[in-house]
Amino acid sequence: MRKITQIKRSVKAVSPIVSVLLMIVIAVIASIVAYAWVTGYIGTQTQKSGNQIELQSYSTDGENHLVLYVQNTGQNLVHLKWDSSVYVNDVLYNILTYQYEPGLGPHPAQGNELIQIAVHGTVTITVDYTNYHVGDKIKVVTYEGTYITIVGGENTQAVSNPSTSPNPSTSPNPSESPNPSTSPNPSTSPNPSESPNPSTSPTPSPSPGPSPNPNNKLVFTQGAPQELQINTLSAKITVQRQDSTGTPITTGSTIVTLSATAGTFYSDSAGTTTVTSMTINTGSSSIEFYYKCSTVGTQTLTAAGPTGYDSGTAIFTITSSPPTTYSVTYTVNNAGYGTVSPSGTISNYQYGATPTITATAYTGYEFKDWTATGNINLASSTAPQTTATIQGDGTITANFKAQSTNKLVFTTGTDQYIELNQVSAVITVQRQTQSGSAITSGSTTINLASDSLGGKFYSDAAGNNQITSGSVTITSGSTATFYYKDSSTGTPTITASATDFASAKTTFNVNTRCTSFETYGTHNWLYGWTVGTQPPWYQGVGVGYTGDCAMSDSTNYLGGNDGPFTCNSMNTAAANTITITFQYKLVNTNSASDFRIAYSTATNPYLGPSSSDFHYFDSLGTTNADGQWHTYTHTFTKAANPTLFTSTFWFRFESNLSTHQGTGAIEYTYVDNVVISVT
Repeated sequence: MRKITQIKRSVKAVSPIVSVLLMIVIAVIASIVAYAWVTGYIGTQTQKSGNQIELQSYSTDGENHLVLYVQNTGQNLVHLKWDSSVYVNDVLYNILTYQYEPGLGPHPAQGNELIQIAVHGTVTITVDYTNYHVGDKIKVVTYEGTYITIVGGENTQAVSNPSTSPNPSTSPNPSESPNPSTSPNPSTSPNPSESPNPSTSPTPSPSPGPSPNPNNKLVFTQGAPQELQINTLSAKITVQRQDSTGTPITTGSTIVTLSATAGTFYSDSAGTTTVTSMTINTGSSSIEFYYKCSTVGTQTLTAAGPTGYDSGTAIFTITSSPPTTYSVTYTVNNAGYGTVSPSGTISNYQYGATPTITATAYTGYEFKDWTATGNINLASSTAPQTTATIQGDGTITANFKAQSTNKLVFTTGTDQYIELNQVSAVITVQRQTQSGSAITSGSTTINLASDSLGGKFYSDAAGNNQITSGSVTITSGSTATFYYKDSSTGTPTITASATDFASAKTTFNVNTRCTSFETYGTHNWLYGWTVGTQPPWYQGVGVGYTGDCAMSDSTNYLGGNDGPFTCNSMNTAAANTITITFQYKLVNTNSASDFRIAYSTATNPYLGPSSSDFHYFDSLGTTNADGQWHTYTHTFTKAANPTLFTSTFWFRFESNLSTHQGTGAIEYTYVDNVVISVT
């Protein structure tokens, strides 16, 4: 019994030692797991900051300069500085040029200018480094402190490792971050085989980058960036509202708030009226203003919109001495063919100035195109009036040519009235000799152009197939057809041009809604309807050429919703011409009398159908009965029709529709955009 007691005492004596060893093992394991978790956490924290960049790819140019493609994948605007943003093998190199998209630039990196990269934007920078080798370590550091480091390989695809740096002037080395291999060695634990391995410890996954921004946006499209002398008014600045795809927005109104790190905004070129906000109204996509600053340095201008709009920013450099100016010489290829405005040499353009240039041809000649030398970009090389962006000295030449004996002529669809973002009626262009005879042999490529930024051309009436090439080709016959749509209101000029052909032009009228009687009942039209319970032509039918229209149809064998449709009388006594224009669409009509137009000069004409007081001067029931919209125009002159110029001139449409017996096909007529001009 005594021996057993001694054994029990021995067991009790061992227990404190085992407890201490177990506590040491647990402490070591806990420190290793905590270290692995913390290092993984820190590695993802940089992803959660507002700023982040990615080096998409890299290459070399024709002079072996290193070219980098840097994208802003963060949530804030970031900037690069020409003399402190690029390191190769931990050596700082200058940025020579930068470019945002092909055809615009490159721009020289200079002075105190910051190179801005918009959210989700990309900039191409050329670096003053010409000795690239596989294995070079390339680092890009933003002005705000975000950086990325990659090791160059043989291909040009960069693998990014974004991070943030507390100071862009230093060149942090990601390889100096703590390494789990330097943590306390698990072999010091009493039982290392059971301790967790930090290399296999779970590491928090990096948080995903920001998703593409679907918002509308405000963009500085003209006059930015600029270099200004202190207290000097800027050139005109334009801010445009765009959707997420970059298409200008012309509907509704948007209040834009203007702010800057220093300086004042003005609504006029004289710099007398200050503004802090401006409104973009319906029918327009942009605002224009001016800027002046009394503080030397780099200033950030911001245009902020309401909720749902991303702000636009631009960098202006304010100097104490006059900014660099550039000289541009304007000339023509032959002084006997036409003139250019402005003309001669202008020597006071600042970087980024956007003068308007105009070419005017003499009789017998026509404008061909623009050519430019030096660092000058043209908004259009084929429009006789356009803008140039001045980024250095150079020349701009207006080129003219003698008019050809052959010509292009618009034969249908000219001078249309269309609604904003609605497809026009079909437009036909024909190639002709000087005498007007159709040319049916050979192939001719016809270039289509509009002087409206929102104008687009289509090959189909539904507007689904845009003519992205900007041209149509006649390979047989003498004509080509197309359609037009515009996202900007105004009176755009459409031009068809071809080599060795005189150009054709036509002007459209684009409005935010129908220019005529869209809802007829509120525009003082009278109705002369058939006897009985037949209803009038439907109003407000939302299938019209440019919105609502009037429609008649047949709904049974005895005739349905049809009859005459008459306007109030008009006083034409003092006029010399009466012009009637409208669009119409016919479906299934099979008789000329299905759709007629008429006039009357009676004081109180009978307004019922087939009225003897009306003269039915045109029958359209079987003309273009193809379910497509067509334009009709008729002009009366006092010389040819003197009796129509009286104090009571009436005009009417009249339909006489019946459902086709046997087939049951219903006949329809539509009328829209009625304009009666008395001049």
